[in-house]
Amino acid sequence: MVDRSCVVRGRGNKDNHARNSAVFRLENGDLTLTPLFDFAPMYLDPEGIARVCRWQGDAEVAGTPPWDKVMDVLPDGVDVKVIRKALREFGGKIKGLEEIMREAGVDEDIIEFRKTSFEAHAKQLLSLKD
Repeated sequence: MVDRSCVVRGRGNKDNHARNSAVFRLENGDLTLTPLFDFAPMYLDPEGIARVCRWQGDAEVAGTPPWDKVMDVLPDGVDVKVIRKALREFGGKIKGLEEIMREAGVDEDIIEFRKTSFEAHAKQLLSLKD
């Protein structure tokens, strides 16, 4: 059960989604991330909003992180095998995104415009090795 009076929301900064976050404080005191927050098809923005947060060095190419390189720049103490497994699982979810979007009633033009992008991300994530 969620105590909705305690929902904390991010600032909604449209040019830096990585800083946006939202958590639920549950009645038992636990905090959990909300399933989705501040989601919008930003490619539709006529101003061409650019991301501010980027991976350093070669861990990002043309705005897309090659996830195998991201694994190389994670801080000491991070269990890279766990992260790789989670990213592969997420890749499986992205692979099914087209169907999920249709079932959710997302406009067909949005699905078609973004399809190549989420297919490429799914392929890359699913290809991560231990």
